[in-house]
Formats: sequence, structure tokens, C-alpha cells
Amino acid sequence: MKKTALLLSVVAAFFVASCSSSKHTASSVSLSGEWNIVAVNGKAVDTSKMEQAPYIGFNRAENRIYGSASCNRFFAALELDPVKSEIRFDNAGATRMMCPHMDTEDAILSALSKIARYEILSNGEVDMCDANGQSMLLIRKK
Repeated sequence: MKKTALLLSVVAAFFVASCSSSKHTASSVSLSGEWNIVAVNGKAVDTSKMEQAPYIGFNRAENRIYGSASCNRFFAALELDPVKSEIRFDNAGATRMMCPHMDTEDAILSALSKIARYEILSNGEVDMCDANGQSMLLIRKK
């Protein structure tokens, strides 16, 4: 009996921590306004060598996003299904200035095209994942 309870606890914890869970919706946290990008592809963003801290803004009234990958600005159309925790960005564009330290910049811009789902974490951060549940961007409300 104890083994079964432990196994069920471990399985439940896995689903709570995974982007594949569809039980977290935008109703508990509004995906509106501006959010700092704090991690890309599971790696923390080091802002010490950047022009500015990268961020993403959600304009729900116009169904669009905008932001900065630290040097270049980006924008896209927003498709959001809060019931299924699905999110997609279409018709994306960005300025293409050459900047020092382009690694994080390129990773952010690349991640935007792969995002398919999101999960609102217990601390209020939002983990944006690809279709396989791999974390692409972790964002925190400004």
C-alpha cells in the first residue's frame, strides 16, 4: 500500500511539473503586460553583458506579442487557447541589428517559433514549452 501511494505521488508530481499538463490555465495568471525572460532552453539568462534585459509583452486586446531579445526587437501575432494551455506565435518579425553577445539573442528568437504550450508555475512564472514539453522560455512578470 505504501509503495502504491509513493508511486502515485511521484507520478502526480511529474505531471504537475511538466508542460504537458493542461490543468493550468490563464485564469490563475493573466498573460497580459510585460514579462522578463529569465531562462532560454532551460538556461538562466545572464543580463550582465546585454544591452537590456530581454522581455516579452502580451497585448491580448490586439492578439499580438512584442518584446526585446536584448538588442533586437520582435513582434508576432498571438494565438492563445487558455483552456488547453496552448500558445502560438505567427507572422513573427524582428529587427536584425548586429549586437555583441548574440548567443542568447539568437536562442530567444529561435525559441519563439517552437513554443506550443505553456504552464503557469506555482510561483507565478510561466514556462513556455515546445510540443514535446521541452522548456523554451521561462518568463516572470515585470
